[in-house]
Amino acid sequence: EERTSPVSRRPLGELWPRLLTDLVGIPDETCEPIARAWMAIYLYTVIIDRQCDEPWRPLDPKEVLLASLVFEIGIGDLYAGAASKGAEAQVRPWMRDAIKGQLNDVQFRSPHVDLGKKRASAVAKNSGFTMCAAALAVAADADPSVLVNFSRSVVLAFQYLDDIADYEEDFRAGHFTPLLARAYSESGHELDAFLGSPPSRQELLRILIESSALRDILAETRTTLRTALSDLRLVAPSAGISASRSFFHDLDVALGQALRAVEVARCRLHPSPSAGGGAVLDDVARHLIVVAQQS
Repeated sequence: EERTSPVSRRPLGELWPRLLTDLVGIPDETCEPIARAWMAIYLYTVIIDRQCDEPWRPLDPKEVLLASLVFEIGIGDLYAGAASKGAEAQVRPWMRDAIKGQLNDVQFRSPHVDLGKKRASAVAKNSGFTMCAAALAVAADADPSVLVNFSRSVVLAFQYLDDIADYEEDFRAGHFTPLLARAYSESGHELDAFLGSPPSRQELLRILIESSALRDILAETRTTLRTALSDLRLVAPSAGISASRSFFHDLDVALGQALRAVEVARCRLHPSPSAGGGAVLDDVARHLIVVAQQS
């Protein structure tokens, strides 16, 4: 009921095990119990993530109880399947990694934290996705490292996409994601002037473009996704021959178009930021919306 997006698509988080199954050709009957367990765990991560991102929200007792319930359901089913295969160790550590990553994510919000630490935190806090990949591989009697390595790369890329979509909200909350931290360091700390009085969304977008932070994060996201899919194809030749290929292809195209729009904007804004700058920024914003819808 809270989804307000005009695009009628299920979130990637819900579809994660289906996407992995489609990529490497795991039978549907193997995926089904993992997908059910994952759905409960995914709901748990959504509740926890929202509370960490919005600490000012009153803590709803019903939400806490719901999180406890869905976590118990999901983790119980997942561990049972892994234990029966003798591979419980492949999935058990994920919760500690996720909690540590989420804690670091909260503590690493300063723009002065090393970007490497921010990247590691982004992967760790989303380690539930890699745990799901490991469980799926175990259920299919496959090598977990293949899907786990793929998942870590994809999770980082999609965390970047999330940061791009929420850059204004993150800045206002004082949450310096890798995108904002890079802009902070590369813009000569131009953002300092706005810390007490937040800029408009368009002004903030201008800083992200002129500092090259937006270009760099978009390029890293595209390269990370391409490399992850290419590496997966080396060990799973059938990877991406069905619906997932279309998904990743469309996203790659959208990222490429967004990158070109950012490059054009940097060229036009550099000599005179005021000359037609509004239209240029609007064009970049439109491309970022397309990227968000594709992902």
